[in-house]
Amino acid sequence: MENNNIDQVPPPLPPNYKPFEPAPGVVLITTFGMFLAGSVLGTMLYLPFAYLFDWMALFSSGGIDASDSAHDRLGLRIMAAFSQLGSFLIPGLFLLWLFYRRRSPLDQHGWGHYLRSNVTPAALVLFLSCILMLVATPMTYKLYEWNKMLPMPDFLKEMEVATEAVLKRLLVMDNVWELLLMVVIIGLLPALGEEIIFRGLIQQQLMRVMRNPWVAIVVASAIFSAMHLQMEGFFSRMFLGMILGFLYYQTKSFWAPAAAHFFNNSTQVIGQYLFRKELSVIDFEKDIEVPWYGVIASVVLSALICWLIILLSRSNARRQ
Repeated sequence: MENNNIDQVPPPLPPNYKPFEPAPGVVLITTFGMFLAGSVLGTMLYLPFAYLFDWMALFSSGGIDASDSAHDRLGLRIMAAFSQLGSFLIPGLFLLWLFYRRRSPLDQHGWGHYLRSNVTPAALVLFLSCILMLVATPMTYKLYEWNKMLPMPDFLKEMEVATEAVLKRLLVMDNVWELLLMVVIIGLLPALGEEIIFRGLIQQQLMRVMRNPWVAIVVASAIFSAMHLQMEGFFSRMFLGMILGFLYYQTKSFWAPAAAHFFNNSTQVIGQYLFRKELSVIDFEKDIEVPWYGVIASVVLSALICWLIILLSRSNARRQ
């Protein structure tokens, strides 16, 4: 008697078979549209919590009128979490499912293959990706210093002041539980959601329409920085975006830029927590002046680590 429960091996792909690929323009326009719609979604998700826990004043003022009480800080953190979920992570996952889910029995790859989340780099590559973000820090501070010298319209300056005030309240952490919550909100959620949107979707789609992949990385990084709406840090954030884009392109894995992004953000959160506990002398809320020899050392070490990552990635690709 025939056994219908035996798993069947999928048939081999025809020589002329091409997997489904949506038009790059459609993906890019939909991504920006979903970002805007997701921002509204994040607000809608937060509203019931704001009403139930008396955070409506925080909502109406965008967090500017928040006090330093633990209750208001929690409200700001919940607001920030829903903003990340609504603007990046939920739209990103939805778009991956919409455009790159398995479309037919012949299509053996799903959205994980497109995103490259099914590829795990070597532990050394992940380690070097994180160290690259660390040694590039002096250069990012110098770029931030130069960026602040540029003239800026008054409304952008007011936006920067308001954003900085909210961020300072978010970084007031009195205990380990607040620290862990901030690591999730500022470290983990952006590392997943923003990398899906900016590297997985925007950068990869730009590479489909631009002959030079490095131009696509630069453009995607500029979009990454601009969509944070903090113009004083535009060039420093763009530089970090270029590093993340390089890691994604070179390692062919989502997890390298995601790990580096998580490490970069979490390090600053933990550093500020240690400063408040008087366990560190570095205050990340203040501008840090970097001497020229520090910038030169940062550039040289960053170039060396990039070279090592390229060699390791090529070696791993040959073994596969």
